[in-house]
Amino acid sequence: IVGDVNGDGEVDYTDLIYLANFLFAGGPAPQPMASGDLNGDGDVSYADLVMLAHVVYGNGGPLLPNTGKVRGEAR
Repeated sequence: IVGDVNGDGEVDYTDLIYLANFLFAGGPAPQPMASGDLNGDGDVSYADLVMLAHVVYGNGGPLLPNTGKVRGEAR
């Protein structure tokens, strides 16, 4: 599941904490790494953390699989 970086089967605030820990504090990587690549650019970065925050807190809809796009986003 894209966005489920901690592998618990849900995309929620705990994934934000997990991804921030990976990016800024040397925490464990998302498993699989692709679950943390929300924007589909092939890299897990701060941009993915921001996109995940938008998804979790309601400013973005569910992610479309394998597109890096949020449902309802202009194409």
